[in-house]
Amino acid sequence: MRRVEEMTVRIPDYGPGLHAGPLTVTTITVKTRCPVCGGPRGKPTPTLRGAYGRTHEIDVWTNACGHVDLNSDVLIEAGVHPPYKDRI
Repeated sequence: MRRVEEMTVRIPDYGPGLHAGPLTVTTITVKTRCPVCGGPRGKPTPTLRGAYGRTHEIDVWTNACGHVDLNSDVLIEAGVHPPYKDRI
């Protein structure tokens, strides 16, 4: 049986609604493979981002395949937010 590799990252999270809520940083675990093509995801790198007068440490990466992982999609993939089709 093939083992699925995962990575744990910190993602900015404004909530699942249409209107941005307060920024929190959510730690999630996702697969190390691009959900679009199955290629390898990039290596997470810590970075500082400012929002609302505060600085937050999050992780960023660039996929070699060129597919972009939007924070909102990664939060859905990790099960933190419901899929778009299931939102009211």
